[in-house]
Amino acid sequence: MRLLIYILLSTFFISFFSCKKKVEYSPSESETLTSQNDYINTSVEYMDQLMASKPKMRLIDVRTPEEIEKGVIGQPLKFNFYDDQFKNQIAKLNKEIPYLVYCKKGGRSAKASKMMKNLGFKNVYNLKGGYDAYQKSRAQ
Repeated sequence: MRLLIYILLSTFFISFFSCKKKVEYSPSESETLTSQNDYINTSVEYMDQLMASKPKMRLIDVRTPEEIEKGVIGQPLKFNFYDDQFKNQIAKLNKEIPYLVYCKKGGRSAKASKMMKNLGFKNVYNLKGGYDAYQKSRAQ
């Protein structure tokens, strides 16, 4: 009888204390803060967690219209990095809300993220590997 009670109590405590709590997003070691006042590079693996922890976050796709035709992540704002009005369009956005910027491979979005920080945006994240990395992770 004592053995049964011991097993039941052990099972209860193990299951109770092993439940994971909702964790707030914080950059991991694989993510890098390029400087104290700069944007944060984030991986595809942490993108969903980041988006869930920051409900006001908006996605920004900086690819060309031809690239966008191949698919997008979520419902992004679309600004062609190569457009002459790109900087003016970005500057009109709310600088207080967080943004996750992506392109095809991560180069243009890194430049756009840096520009956004220089324009006074508070929270800017760059998706490392861009849309290609996103597609690859979803295919697995």
